[in-house]
Amino acid sequence: MFCEQGGNFDGSPDLVMLGDSHMQHWSAAAAAAMEESGGSWILVFHPGCRYGSDADRDEAECANFQDAAEEYVADLAPKMVLTTASKTVAAPDEYLRGPGEQETIVDHYAEAIQPFLDAGGQVIAMRDTPRYTYSIPECVDSNPSHLEACDGSAHEALAQINPVQEFLAQHDYGQQVVSLDMTGLLCPEGVCKAVIGNVSTYLDDSHLSKTFVLSAKRQFAEAFKKATGWQ
Repeated sequence: MFCEQGGNFDGSPDLVMLGDSHMQHWSAAAAAAMEESGGSWILVFHPGCRYGSDADRDEAECANFQDAAEEYVADLAPKMVLTTASKTVAAPDEYLRGPGEQETIVDHYAEAIQPFLDAGGQVIAMRDTPRYTYSIPECVDSNPSHLEACDGSAHEALAQINPVQEFLAQHDYGQQVVSLDMTGLLCPEGVCKAVIGNVSTYLDDSHLSKTFVLSAKRQFAEAFKKATGWQ
């Protein structure tokens, strides 16, 4: 388990970011949003271990992380818990379903977040980021005059309907569980951009670059505040 924290603490943290590396890669923007409003945050993550995923519990280390993280965060009783609620893939599966057809809600998500709801917190269910079958920086380096060759399609990479929205429609959480979807930032007009504002969006085939995330911290903060009502 990896843990970082920051901001102005006064009892329980305002925000806990919980998950795997796809939560960690947004943490710089989330931390900035909290600190700029005088809040506090804790990041708890384990690479390759999606919080709430029974499928990932096949590895004992991941199962132990999920159990320990659930207990730790529930005891902290933060105002908000940010998790990655859907899961994307990069390539077709054995049934020839494309990546968009395979994006789904994390398989044990409802049960995994219930302890945080019982503790009085708000859960922010974030949509996963698109994944690629190639390294974005390497593609950009190889195509400096044709960056569009490195772009992806949101239609192909993501489900037509955000699985988080479908999940929330099936549960009566009210505002205690809210959706956060940054697809519009990453994939304006349905094109998932390899470069935005002269900055490579990804550092490899699935993880956002810290430089890009920090460059987009204002957009993240606006989306975060709109979703949660945080001021």
